Amino acid sequence: MRIPTRTAAFASCLALSAFGLSLAATAAPSSPASIEAAATPSADSPSIIISEIVYNGPESDAVEILNVGTEPVDLTGWSLHDDKDRPGLGDLHGTLQPGEYLVLTQVDDAGNGDFDFGLGKGDRVEIRDADGAVVDSYMYDATAPLGAWARCGDGIGDWAHATRVTLGGANDCTADTPEPSSGSVAINEIDSAPADWVEFVNPGDEPLDISGYEIRDNSDDHRWRFPDGTVIEPGQHLVVDAKTDGLVFNDQTGAYEPGTFETAIGIGSGDSIRLFDTTGKEIDSFSWQGHAAIDGDEAAATFGRSPDGVGTFALTEATPGEANILSRPLVTINEIESNGDATDWVEITNTSSTPVDISGWTVMDNDPVGHAADVIPVPEGTVLQPGEMYVFDTGTHFGFGLGKNDHVELRNRLDARVDIIEWGDHSATTLGRCPDGTGDVVDTAAGTKGAPNACDGDTGEQPTGPDTEDWPGAQDPTVLDEQGMFLEDSSGLDYRDGVLWAIDNGTGTIWKLNAAADGTVSFADGWADGKRVRFQRDAENPSAAGPDTEGITAASDGLLYAASERDNGDKGVNQNTILQVDPNAAGPDVVASAEWDLTELLPQVSANTGIEAVEFADGAGLEGAFVDQATGKPFTIGAYPDAVSGGVFFTALEANGHVYAFVLHPDGTATLVADLATGIDGAMALDYREGARTLVVHADDGFDGVTTRLALTGGEPEITHLARPAGLPNSNHEGMAISDVCDGDQRAVWFFEDGVPTGALTTVMADCDAFGAGNEAPAPGQPGEPEKPEQPGEPERPGGASGSAPGKGGADAPGTAGAGSTGSAQQPAQDSPRGVLARTGAEVGGLIAAAGGAIGLGIAMRARKVRLKD
Repeated sequence: MRIPTRTAAFASCLALSAFGLSLAATAAPSSPASIEAAATPSADSPSIIISEIVYNGPESDAVEILNVGTEPVDLTGWSLHDDKDRPGLGDLHGTLQPGEYLVLTQVDDAGNGDFDFGLGKGDRVEIRDADGAVVDSYMYDATAPLGAWARCGDGIGDWAHATRVTLGGANDCTADTPEPSSGSVAINEIDSAPADWVEFVNPGDEPLDISGYEIRDNSDDHRWRFPDGTVIEPGQHLVVDAKTDGLVFNDQTGAYEPGTFETAIGIGSGDSIRLFDTTGKEIDSFSWQGHAAIDGDEAAATFGRSPDGVGTFALTEATPGEANILSRPLVTINEIESNGDATDWVEITNTSSTPVDISGWTVMDNDPVGHAADVIPVPEGTVLQPGEMYVFDTGTHFGFGLGKNDHVELRNRLDARVDIIEWGDHSATTLGRCPDGTGDVVDTAAGTKGAPNACDGDTGEQPTGPDTEDWPGAQDPTVLDEQGMFLEDSSGLDYRDGVLWAIDNGTGTIWKLNAAADGTVSFADGWADGKRVRFQRDAENPSAAGPDTEGITAASDGLLYAASERDNGDKGVNQNTILQVDPNAAGPDVVASAEWDLTELLPQVSANTGIEAVEFADGAGLEGAFVDQATGKPFTIGAYPDAVSGGVFFTALEANGHVYAFVLHPDGTATLVADLATGIDGAMALDYREGARTLVVHADDGFDGVTTRLALTGGEPEITHLARPAGLPNSNHEGMAISDVCDGDQRAVWFFEDGVPTGALTTVMADCDAFGAGNEAPAPGQPGEPEKPEQPGEPERPGGASGSAPGKGGADAPGTAGAGSTGSAQQPAQDSPRGVLARTGAEVGGLIAAAGGAIGLGIAMRARKVRLKD
């Protein structure tokens, strides 16, 4: 059933009896002049247009269409579609009169509505005529404060954020006009490692009250507001650090509560800082990939504006509360031709991992006064991509020549110096940095205008970092939960034996889904509401916030293991814990049967950059796969006769993208057996392909959704980076799982997005051999399924010591730590045989973008993405 718009004006103007009860249309409540204007499209313009889109409004998603022509239009056979070419419930019908609106709504719980797909982030809406031709369409971004886009000018103007939702009536794009003020505020400096702080500056000449202004990172779920009474004075540098008090948005209640900055936001290596005023308008932002560092020292470097408050962001020295000091630039002068070529020229390059807008930039020689009028700024809209080069040429960008005893100075659009190179005599070839962008200035082997420098007689070809291969399989994903199946903090996934396990990090809820070979899923009997994982310490406190469960894996003992990076009741403290859960225990709350606190065995990180994923692997299949750092020998599960489930638990650390492998012991202790670098700076999800002895590591939008294959060869892993499927949005996907079953020549891969109520779970097909075999095949070198030893019971420990197992030792054993209050946890009996194992525990919190090496000029690309996931 099609539902009329919800506004009173629209309800009072229902028309078009031809639509009956199934379509609601109304004349636009506009003046005759506005209707006349709407009725004069150009000859090749459609008379039926999409005039308003609500994708995240107070009620259901909706699409409004309008007849801006002068004649009635028969809509019989017309249809509505989204970006995946999904049509509504059926063809439209009836006639839309000139000036009349038609509102189509998403199907509600009672089955009323016009289309059963949801309008997601960055979606497309199309209206097609009876012949299937696209009459009008619009692709929108999820940036509208009210979750609504509208054509201004009564439906015929440009698309803009709607000021009000006006379905069935004239659109309102009139922005609220703030009170005039000569004070202003800008993001001035950002430190993302090792501390988290943001500096703001008022470049105006009057104080500005910023009470209620809001800071967000790259997720709209993570919000921190300045408290009442916050005023920034002219020229003041105001620092917000991890412990600064304010108001924190609780995405479970939708309310703002008192809390520190670190409770709401952790600043990561692939992240953004955005500033919003009290109307919800974004007034400033900066995004980056990789922590700022000077000669590898992250504590010394920040991203800051130069000049303060108005300049572009560059690499700066850490000066909280003080004026910024430029460090070596992100964009450098790379090569200079001053004699011998047809023209003099200056080549620059972007050494960072983020695009740099060089619009308005210029170069100058040693006579800035005399040659002030002899420069032509770089055209507007010129953006220099990472590693890209740009050449300033005589006659095009500057009108002077470069002589002996001269210099070249690179200036940004505010005439601030970015880089300078001086010389005496001309070079016989060119002056260039070796290596490109970051090295010393030397005489090159040959001029290489617009190409990598020729250093030491080479050809100028230099490595550009690891290749990213195309996604191996289908490119268009399918959304599986358009009607909403999960909560809004979707995090980890794991596939085993036809079952897809999913976990939520805000509540600790787990779900069991039956997964088909084509990727479609359905709740297992009795699992639609899930079960909630609880800390042992909260067994008698059902109101406790509980673990921040970021990952999940199913092991061969039939139990589930959840990875938690902190207690949601104490979000400012990192606590990396693996919780053992019996999925067959009665719900809705399930208390962990055992816990392992790994915090002391992992690098010290902030509260929200801990373990994001956990993945179990059978120990027999890992024989010799890597060097056991606890024993110094090739790994063998025989060194750990009491290993829980007879295997290894891989964990992904968000802070640096590394994968850490642990053997868990029944007494609550653990042994760290491997630290594996992945080549990406933020890891959010894991899957283990036993037959190929390959770890699959996934990153979220902080690192462009890169997926990494880590082949365990016994020595250094072999690393391959894969781009995400072309049709998969670059979103906060914190979970990934890969099926063991091939459907034809492809297998299903699932992704789980955090922070959305619908459209969180998607599936896309990958080539069967894209990630190696799953558990269908035995590990390399093993002709058949290996014979597995009997699962031992609790081993005897003389004197009650916990360190009798080889490689585990006592307090001095490498990579071993107790579990604090969990040390007395007992491992349940494990009578079932150890089969091959589950291969995906996934988990991700979000800002993962493509992995890069050092960003040049000493900007280290070690990752430590910090993003709160409530």
